[in-house]
Amino acid sequence: MSDEDRPSSSSSKRASLLRLKSKVKEVKQVVMSSQLPQTHYKKEVTRPTRLTGLFPNTTNPVVFSAPMLGTANGRLAAEVSKAGGFGFIPAGYNFNPKSGPDHLGQLGEELKIARKVLDLEQATLTAVPVGVGFILCHESARTHFIERAIPVLQEYSPQAVWLFAPRVEDVEGGVVRGIIDVLHDNGFVVFY
Repeated sequence: MSDEDRPSSSSSKRASLLRLKSKVKEVKQVVMSSQLPQTHYKKEVTRPTRLTGLFPNTTNPVVFSAPMLGTANGRLAAEVSKAGGFGFIPAGYNFNPKSGPDHLGQLGEELKIARKVLDLEQATLTAVPVGVGFILCHESARTHFIERAIPVLQEYSPQAVWLFAPRVEDVEGGVVRGIIDVLHDNGFVVFY
């Protein structure tokens, strides 16, 4: 290349700098105007894991909403699941309908709400991408959990069950193992 054909060093640098500034300005405009597709971030970050394999509606990192009795509900669990996380509905600790609060009485309604929020009202054979959390420290877990909780879970089909705080004697006596086995036999993923 002859000296006449070669652009001057300063004009070349200036042109490169102008192109770079223009590109930066363009990128800022796109970011500031939120023109990036909503799934852009998820597709870049999501990698298959054991959890996303179990719950295909989730994205990494998987965010769980805890089944906090008195705070969480079907709507919250469904919204968390819609956003790529996994929501849990609290089912309480008292499984005896004749004593204390009947925590299971409200569970069916909360699962119906979750189905509605997730547009699954008509898809009754489809598992709802939410979980249900149970606290097992009450003595009624030993005597009433399987007869009362399993039918509700079978009817509304949440994807997972979270078992928390069992009594030591129920763990050592095999009660918790029996509950887990029944849940597995019915196709539920169990967190324990």
